[in-house]
Amino acid sequence: MKYNAFSLTAVIVCFCIMISNAYSQVKTPVTDYIITMKGDTLYGKIRSLKDNKLKFESENGNKVYKPAEVFRAYNASVNKIYTPSSVQSTMEKTAVVKPVFAELVQEGEIAIYAFEKMYNGSPRHRNYGIGNRETVMGPTASMSVKYYAAKKSTGEIVEIANSAMDLFGKQTKKRAENLLKLIEDESVLSQILAREKSYNQDVFIRYIADYNKLKISQSSLD
Repeated sequence: MKYNAFSLTAVIVCFCIMISNAYSQVKTPVTDYIITMKGDTLYGKIRSLKDNKLKFESENGNKVYKPAEVFRAYNASVNKIYTPSSVQSTMEKTAVVKPVFAELVQEGEIAIYAFEKMYNGSPRHRNYGIGNRETVMGPTASMSVKYYAAKKSTGEIVEIANSAMDLFGKQTKKRAENLLKLIEDESVLSQILAREKSYNQDVFIRYIADYNKLKISQSSLD
């Protein structure tokens, strides 16, 4: 009887532990956090995020941070990491621009950043006859374009995608050429990329991921 009582008690204890663990997992969701440039980690809630400011709510209240004040920010609701970045929205090799908050899509020897730019509308134009054009004042529209840029640890920056329309694929081809130059130190990988039949954002991101994996494996052998 003592053995049976002991067994029953053990089962009850195990069951209680399982229930407690399950309850704690439900009651302890992952929270947003920011890491400041001073090295402090703050937990709370990202209330809003724009390219030049981040509003964060913690136990100390609400505070607005600029890109220069934040090393990294995590938004749990969308599972995305944000960090200040000076990548620009063109396919130039180098750039010196004011840092903005950008989504960190991938880390590594080549990092990928995603950010949005708003373009204000301009006065509409109307053609009449051959070679004649006039400005028509009226309602204009703004457009948001999302860019994906890759930045190598050596400083080179290339655009690998944006949400604007590329009717004839000229920009996509140019992006492929720039990425080939960026990964040319891994000749086998760059040759495989050159033989791809079509290019798009997912293809470029996959090759950058493969490039970063190669660099990690090489560094582990040194």
